[in-house]
Amino acid sequence: MKLIAVGLARLTALTETTEINPRNQVSVPQLIHALVERYGFLKYPKTIEEYDPSKGIVFGLGRINNINIDRVEFYFVGIVIETRSSTDDCEAVLQDLIQVVQRLVGIEYKPLQEPRKFFLSEVSFHSELDLNGLNAAFSSLLPKISGLVSSYARQEFKFETVAVLSTPDLANTKLGPSLFRVDRLAGVPFRDQKYFSSAPLPTKDHLNILEEFEKALMRV
Repeated sequence: MKLIAVGLARLTALTETTEINPRNQVSVPQLIHALVERYGFLKYPKTIEEYDPSKGIVFGLGRINNINIDRVEFYFVGIVIETRSSTDDCEAVLQDLIQVVQRLVGIEYKPLQEPRKFFLSEVSFHSELDLNGLNAAFSSLLPKISGLVSSYARQEFKFETVAVLSTPDLANTKLGPSLFRVDRLAGVPFRDQKYFSSAPLPTKDHLNILEEFEKALMRV
């Protein structure tokens, strides 16, 4: 397996953001100025209406050290951070954000409990894996489907398995992880062996799972 690109790395940390500034010592202009100065955000709230934690306070297109930050959203109940490098970079940005606010407030942030974390990783990659090996019963039907469709269309179409999806049961929860999926990369010929995958995992775990998946299918 060879990584082509990280399309999205997102960390959602659920925590009461008011705990970072418990006595409301930092004003809105102070906070915005500090974040823009620290990260060079090109997008940031410019009106009172845009500074609404119930809808999300959005900062975008910033950078810290060697990390390009696509987006940061602040809510009353958490923070969402997006990059296109890795969720480890998102975690580094989160810790740096906390330190920025701590310096403004003048007290150490000690959450009452560790924040719940949800991840989303999206990558494209090249692999020699064959998704037809996932299910022998279904794969045995593909030649028949291909033959029937080709005969009706009077043009040859070869059907292949193009995706695998898995999701947890979310019936009894309002917030849960996204699905895990592996698809053929859209708009690319099958012969190029390029795939897209999305997972509710840190980027490094996601890539490890894909490598295990590739090895398992190669053995089929």
